[in-house]
Amino acid sequence: MKIGIIVQCRYNSTRLKGKILKKILNKTILEILIERLNEVKRADNICLAIANHKNDSKIINLVKKIGINYHIGSELNVLKRYYDCAKINKFNTIMRITSDCPLIDPIILDKLIYSYVKSNVDYMSNGLIRTFPLGMEAEIFSFKTLEKAYKNSKNDYDKEHVTTYIKSNKNFSKKNIKSNKNLSKYRFTLDTIEDYELITQIYLKLYPQKKIFYLSDIISLMKSNNNLFEINKNVIQKS
Repeated sequence: MKIGIIVQCRYNSTRLKGKILKKILNKTILEILIERLNEVKRADNICLAIANHKNDSKIINLVKKIGINYHIGSELNVLKRYYDCAKINKFNTIMRITSDCPLIDPIILDKLIYSYVKSNVDYMSNGLIRTFPLGMEAEIFSFKTLEKAYKNSKNDYDKEHVTTYIKSNKNFSKKNIKSNKNLSKYRFTLDTIEDYELITQIYLKLYPQKKIFYLSDIISLMKSNNNLFEINKNVIQKS
């Protein structure tokens, strides 16, 4: 079984354009994410699925510089981008990550992969019923499941959002992984300038002491610094 992490990337995000190229401590958000994904022990490879748009050349230039596997595909049909990326890389199992989750915890991802491999389901996530913070969620599914979604999805919404066809289709078996504590009030995803400010503060406080820090470290920091929670608490998540 070849397990691949596929990260969807694009420059033209609607709320914060070019967000994954913003920097903290002279590293882009994308580089921070890749550094953390490289700590996932149960994955065999990482591939960035980059949108085919002229502005995304900025991402491609960075990716070439740091030397990571990438695939360029449809900007709007992200499902096809995933399918082609997985097929070219011969991934039997795909973990889906979005590039706006630079604080994602590699321990959580390893546990999710372990649970998926031990199970007999088509699709697994820690976000079907949300108990983890936004920005700590991932999905994992087989190539066969992805292929069925690709061949049968007809509407643009499913093509843009990759796994909505799988999640809404009763023919796929699904499982949700919950956090030991409900941490859903926290928001560590990057979608607005407020999110960027919070992520910057977390990174500046934790990274110098611990290059790879975990969700437990972030929560401890948040609890001891109540002002951090205030930074992006009023941001409304896009549906």
